[in-house]
Amino acid sequence: MPSPITSGHNNPGQMDTNSVRCVVNSISRFIHLVSCQTMNTMPAQKSFRKIASLLKLLKPVLDDVVDHKVPSDEALYQECEELDLAVNEAREFMEGWSSKMSKIYSVLKSELMVMKMQSSSLEICQIVCRLLQSSPSTSSFTAVQVGMKLAYVQL
Repeated sequence: MPSPITSGHNNPGQMDTNSVRCVVNSISRFIHLVSCQTMNTMPAQKSFRKIASLLKLLKPVLDDVVDHKVPSDEALYQECEELDLAVNEAREFMEGWSSKMSKIYSVLKSELMVMKMQSSSLEICQIVCRLLQSSPSTSSFTAVQVGMKLAYVQL
């Protein structure tokens, strides 16, 4: 039985990019939700906007992984699954948020979700940088682009 990370294809070296595709979709949905939020009544709206900006930078890197322009490995797929869970949790929190919720609870919960997404994004960038450095087939330009995104994530 194939693991959820690897594909069931006959080529054992080929890994399944479903987890990357899922997180790209989740990121798109989250960014759309944040951009549609015009009222600033949610206590952590500013934090969600900031993480959406970060995810906008990460998305093209993940698109390149899906298109096999950037090498990938099992660690990357696992971290993408973690980020997917965090992004979906944040999106569901935003969709279910009510002004009747405790402001303290809302801030603490949302800041925890933002930290999870930031941590996973940073880990993904580090994995991609490592993979790019060890791959002779990738251009140095791509490595520099990912490195710049990594620097932004660390801010």
